[in-house]
Amino acid sequence: MLKRIIIFPILLLISLFGFGQGKFLAGVIPKINISTKIKGDVKLTGNLETRNIFYEEAGGDEGNFEYNFQLLEISGYLSVKTRVNHSLTGGYLLRSRDGKVFHRFIQQYSVVNRFEAFRLGHRFAADQTIDPDDNWEIRTRYRLTAELPLSGNQIDPKEFYLKFSNEYLGIFGQEKPDLEIRLGALIGYEADGSSRFELGPGYRVNDFSGKDIDQAFWLSLNWYFRMN
Repeated sequence: MLKRIIIFPILLLISLFGFGQGKFLAGVIPKINISTKIKGDVKLTGNLETRNIFYEEAGGDEGNFEYNFQLLEISGYLSVKTRVNHSLTGGYLLRSRDGKVFHRFIQQYSVVNRFEAFRLGHRFAADQTIDPDDNWEIRTRYRLTAELPLSGNQIDPKEFYLKFSNEYLGIFGQEKPDLEIRLGALIGYEADGSSRFELGPGYRVNDFSGKDIDQAFWLSLNWYFRMN
């Protein structure tokens, strides 16, 4: 099963090169995630994330290496376990981009399946974004994530692990419906029982409604901290 999870996104990525290229971006996405249990099975999580572009090209033109701060996101989530390995989450995200503020409302349902040597997570989500001109964009999302310890059968403190993810987003707004596909491969380190770090590349492709597609390559730098 794990081999299929890894191989399918690779084959999908290869097939995408048959499309013409529109815009291409490359940059870094650092993220801080802090969570705490409020009571029982209720958890509160806060995120701080930025996107920083270091390379950009459009329509086959010569690329430009130049730093550009793209956006800042601050978000909060309240989740509750509905049963073992199942959770329901609601959240709000504030995005600042080009001097404009966007508001996003998020709902998601997550399931985690634990196998002998790896962990498989499913996330079903929807979000609604309103821009400064009161235009709405609605997205549906599905993400599959696999976590694999590099030693033993589970992720223990002071050990490394691998994380693979594949996500699909259906986008509906003022323009034509669109699809975005995301692939990620991270190496993580469980520092202790409350803190972990992740580093790795991510690839995103969207704008399938036109003749050319937009692509982005991001290096993710993640820090997760559990307060209790």
